[in-house]
Amino acid sequence: MDLKFFLGDLFDSKIDLVIVEALKPDLKPYILESVKYTSNLTKGSG
Repeated sequence: MDLKFFLGDLFDSKIDLVIVEALKPDLKPYILESVKYTSNLTKGSG
């Protein structure tokens, strides 16, 4: 949960963390089309 709160604060947004393998097959395509990937998660880097 710490990671979820850290990312929510960093991006000032609601964050959902999931394990891809745990997604239900029927929902997986819809969820993955809305995924936003990020890199460089160091605070103050941008």
